[in-house]
Amino acid sequence: MDGSHTGYEGITHRRQVLFARPVGGIMPYVVVIDRVTGEGVHEVDQYFHFLPGPMEHGGVEAHTALLDGPNLLVRALPTDGLVMASVASEVSFVYTQKEPRPAIRFRQKNTLPITFVTLLVPYVGTELPEVSFNAYPLDNALGVRVVGDGFSDVVFVTEHPVDIAALGIDRVVRAGLIRENGSGESERSLIE
Repeated sequence: MDGSHTGYEGITHRRQVLFARPVGGIMPYVVVIDRVTGEGVHEVDQYFHFLPGPMEHGGVEAHTALLDGPNLLVRALPTDGLVMASVASEVSFVYTQKEPRPAIRFRQKNTLPITFVTLLVPYVGTELPEVSFNAYPLDNALGVRVVGDGFSDVVFVTEHPVDIAALGIDRVVRAGLIRENGSGESERSLIE
C-alpha cells in the first residue's frame, strides 16, 4: 500500500506498507514506512494504539501481553533523536462508553525530511517472537533486513520506480522482498 496526505501546508506525509505473508510456517509481519517531507525543523509523531490490556515497552519497542488473545510487537528502526513514550489513549467499542487502552508514540524533532520505519509482528500467546530488524543499505531505496526463525528477508521500497542493481535484481521496481530460507535458497517478490 502506498498513500500520501497533504493536509498541512507545505508538508506531505507518505505511508508505505509492505506485508510479508505467512508462507511455509514463517511468521507474518508488516513493515511501515512513514516519510514526512517539506521544509524546516518539525516535531513529528507516529502513534500506535493497542487493544485494552497489558503492554510492555522499552527503548524503541513495545508489545501487548494478552494471555490468550492476539498480541502485537511494534519495533522501530532506531534513528538519531527517535524517542518512544507510552501515552494515554481511549477506545469506544460501545457508543458513549470509553475505556482506556495502551498506546505508544514515536517522536522525532529534526529538519525535514523525517522517516519512521516500523516493524509490526502479530503473535498469539505470551512468548515474544524472536525477530531482528536492522537497516540494509541500498542505493536508490530504503532497505531493512528482517530475520526470524527459518528466514532472512531484505525488504525495500523506493520513493518512485527506480533501477535496482543489487540483490540479484537489475530492473526498475518500486518495492520488493528477497527471502532466504534456512536452506540458503532465495525467493523474490517485486513490485514494478
